Amino acid sequence: MSDIKAQVASIASAIASVMPHLATSADVNALKADINALRSEVHAREASLLKWLIGTVIASVALACTIGKFVR
Repeated sequence: MSDIKAQVASIASAIASVMPHLATSADVNALKADINALRSEVHAREASLLKWLIGTVIASVALACTIGKFVR
């Protein structure tokens, strides 16, 4: 019986040592809010980058057509 008590005591001390490092629901909710903010920022930057890419491609095609007219 004392062996079982010793095992339970060791398990309890192991759990007690881990408890301060566990996240609370408030921590998890704060992390989710941070992730959502980061996700929206990434989407905004992606949209901006896509606009610049499309503009650059259109300008490059226009430049290539202009050069082609002068070369011919």
